[in-house]
Amino acid sequence: MKKGWIIALFTILVLAVIFTLPTGLWALLPALGLLPVVGLALRDLYHELVPVSAVNITNITQDGTTTGSVIDLQGFEGALIVVKSGTITDGDYDIELYAADNSNMNNAIKVDTAAEGLLGSLPSFGANDDDAIKYFGYNGTLRYIQVKIVASNVSNGGTLEAIAIKGYPVHAPAV
Repeated sequence: MKKGWIIALFTILVLAVIFTLPTGLWALLPALGLLPVVGLALRDLYHELVPVSAVNITNITQDGTTTGSVIDLQGFEGALIVVKSGTITDGDYDIELYAADNSNMNNAIKVDTAAEGLLGSLPSFGANDDDAIKYFGYNGTLRYIQVKIVASNVSNGGTLEAIAIKGYPVHAPAV
């Protein structure tokens, strides 16, 4: 009976030491054979983020609006939208973000303030923005988002694309 209490006390002591370790030391425990490798790292973005195409690579050759895909954020608390340009010969390209509570976007609001869920500022591109990458985020309460590119002053055009990276999954891992 005495031996059982000693083992239980030792186990509690070891667990107390392990749970008070700084985060960086946790990575050493599997290497020392003190903790099994479970398959997920303690910090890893692969299981926390899901990229989806927001606007396919598009060569815009006239004034107008290019409307991207509707992105469903169900299961995620927000998204980072990354917009990349290729060659831009001329024109002005403003990026807009819309959000709605249904997938047909019929009651969508234009997201352009922090109160509506905008993180950062909506980017724009011009003739001096060849091969540029600009980004902004969304953490609003509406489930669906959509990116639009509004082109003006276009003669020859430019190439742009956007990718939305869904993040902050409600239930991790997301992948």
